[in-house]
Amino acid sequence: MTHSDRQVVGFFNPRNSCFLNSSVQLLLSVTPLSQLCETASTPFLSALREAKRASQSSDLLRPNSHMWHCVELFVGYSPRALMQHDAFEFLMFFCANLDEELPKRTHKEAESDGWSEVSDGRHRAQATQSSHYGSSVLYSLLGLTIRHEYHVIGSQKTIRVIQEDLMTCVDAGESLERGFEELLSDSAVEDYKDDGVAVRCKRSGKIEGFSPYLLVALKRFQSSGPQAAKIDTFVAFPQRLNIPSRLLTPTLSLSVTSGQHPPASYSLVGFLIHHGMSLSQGHYTSVIHTQGRWLSVDDQRIQPVESTWVRRQKAYVLLYVHSD
Repeated sequence: MTHSDRQVVGFFNPRNSCFLNSSVQLLLSVTPLSQLCETASTPFLSALREAKRASQSSDLLRPNSHMWHCVELFVGYSPRALMQHDAFEFLMFFCANLDEELPKRTHKEAESDGWSEVSDGRHRAQATQSSHYGSSVLYSLLGLTIRHEYHVIGSQKTIRVIQEDLMTCVDAGESLERGFEELLSDSAVEDYKDDGVAVRCKRSGKIEGFSPYLLVALKRFQSSGPQAAKIDTFVAFPQRLNIPSRLLTPTLSLSVTSGQHPPASYSLVGFLIHHGMSLSQGHYTSVIHTQGRWLSVDDQRIQPVESTWVRRQKAYVLLYVHSD
């Protein structure tokens, strides 16, 4: 089964569980992950399997179910008194636990976590590098690898940080593409910590690797005193995302140009919408593409929608799949 032929069912919302219901709809659209959970016995994979096998209007939070215990770990109290929570934070929590449960990767990159020094052989080391790769096969399915370079102002030193993340966060600006541009553009960093010492740097970034699926979160909430203020503006997002070669590392860009690596071209699978102006209130829904049509999923209520309607929505977290 692929995401394109998935049978979507709605989930009952008995007690502020819309953040859970909408998040699970996205996770079930990551087809390889949905397949990996079939024979698993660990808590979070089993919870995902329960959701995959659920019938229309099922309650994911049945007492003592696997999902019940997963949510209990997330909120820190009994789901019987569940309050509203951030779907983005729940997705991060759930994915982090899936990473712990899934088989480990065996290739060399998964083990190369640490600092190394780079020298030209004639001068003292002018660059240091830190690599942080995910350990499980989840990172082979989901996310981006970004190489950030911090050029220390007033010296020849460069600090290179290679980070593999399951979810990419971009600013809620005029468009998703612009968000990627700004994420990787040159910027000033006033207090970067180098061996515990704050230094001024110029930062730049490039994409070093990409996975079959991308989870992208728009930064719609900003801290404002005790509350988080919502950026409720419309952010344009494409149904087909093409990441330009200029945002890739030279090596990856050359591989794409020569045909040795497929281009960074993605199709939209689905997204979450937060309705309301507060993280602690409001409502979550999801929009899923399957069987050649778009579906709006509001807990157990499912209705088909047009592509023009989809493009007008204020997305919060988006899921893309690599285009063949």
